[in-house]
Amino acid sequence: LTIKVNGSDAASVDAAKINTIATYTKGKVVLDTDTSTTGNQSPLITGTVTAINDLYADSKIEGKSGSALTIVSGATAAQVAALDSKTSGVITATVTDGDMATLSTLDANNAISVNVSDASIVATELTALDAKISGQLEVSANNTITGTLAEVNAVIAATGITGRDKAKYSVSDSITVAEAATLGAATTGAVSATI
Repeated sequence: LTIKVNGSDAASVDAAKINTIATYTKGKVVLDTDTSTTGNQSPLITGTVTAINDLYADSKIEGKSGSALTIVSGATAAQVAALDSKTSGVITATVTDGDMATLSTLDANNAISVNVSDASIVATELTALDAKISGQLEVSANNTITGTLAEVNAVIAATGITGRDKAKYSVSDSITVAEAATLGAATTGAVSATI
């Protein structure tokens, strides 16, 4: 018996429910959002990383190779990367890793939200990560962002980075009093620089 989930019901599917449906048949479970179009049109799949992994591990479930994925309850960068190899769709998730070394490995095609936990963050690495991900990138008063004045100003100007107005900044080159005042006005955190 082949079970086909199609039409508006398949525009978005819950991974755990599809996994349950798959236990009811020895045949296939086919996900198809548009029966008028040739081939299986991969739906958005939502669920925990475990449920989504179980769905992809089940060879009876078809029509998932192009699915966008929304992971609830968070996932590690490695878990996102593993799923990224199984679908051409965009993965939306909050990554539970917070260190820049791990976060820098994230793929650019996904909508990832992250909270950076490193005490010290290189400004250029932070702006590079911001350019890579389309989700929320968050820093806080616990982070010190380091770099030249131009590099830390790029962080201040990056609207995709939340909490940049609370972070601390350490400027590596000499700056003027006016430049220090401008930087100080952009954050409630401490600013360290040579004037």
